[in-house]
Amino acid sequence: MSPWWGESLEAVLSPLGVTLARAGAMPGREEASLLDAGEDVTDFAPAVAELGRRLAARGARRGRLRVRLSGHFVRFAVIPAVDGLNTEEERLAHAQHCFAGAYGALAGGLELTVASARAGEARLAAGIRSPLLLALRELATGAGLRLAQVEPLFAGACNTFRRGLSGTTFWLGVLEPGRVCLGLNRAGAWQAVRNQHFLGADPRALLDLLEGSALAEGVGAEHCPVYLVGADAEEARYLGQAGWPATVLAEGRGWQGLRQEPQAA
Repeated sequence: MSPWWGESLEAVLSPLGVTLARAGAMPGREEASLLDAGEDVTDFAPAVAELGRRLAARGARRGRLRVRLSGHFVRFAVIPAVDGLNTEEERLAHAQHCFAGAYGALAGGLELTVASARAGEARLAAGIRSPLLLALRELATGAGLRLAQVEPLFAGACNTFRRGLSGTTFWLGVLEPGRVCLGLNRAGAWQAVRNQHFLGADPRALLDLLEGSALAEGVGAEHCPVYLVGADAEEARYLGQAGWPATVLAEGRGWQGLRQEPQAA
């Protein structure tokens, strides 16, 4: 097979599978490899190894690689605003302190990325294990590629569908096999993000999670818009019947839905 010269590649890593496709103005067909996840769904080694095999088979060289990570491989925290933090270094140190309080010793092995926000607003931060990032950097270098970006699926959904997200207060849920990441946004700022195990065999499970999260965040009486990535129409209808206006931005459990374009309003 001829190599992909100077092209952008996009991969998605999950404990259950890996996808790889050509991105950009002329996207290619998405190729998926399924994996047998072990007891530890946070073990990234099989997914990284499979991505390496995929890149080797494609002969990818002199291009860029963008990687999106399953919620299984990411930890989140909403970092409250604090007065007097004037530099990025100070804000990162504050985020590290918050992660240590939320995740204990696990936080020490995470590399953090803190999203930008307006003054006085909370910031969403994501933590990815340092060995995973190192493995991806080494893999890309070995394949002759530049690792252009590594981002969580939830962040990818925010970026892909940002123009379709409206409302003073709304929920965004990104569903994938065995996992859901559910975030609450108010006036453009993230107030809470829950990233947790989720089987979701019954539409009621998503409603229970949404209502429980709303009560925990003090917005239980507000049936604000709910945007879903990776859900199906039945789940959206079920939420709608319970009074939650739900919109499916992309169907299909997992990462494949994030390659679709936002539906027209």
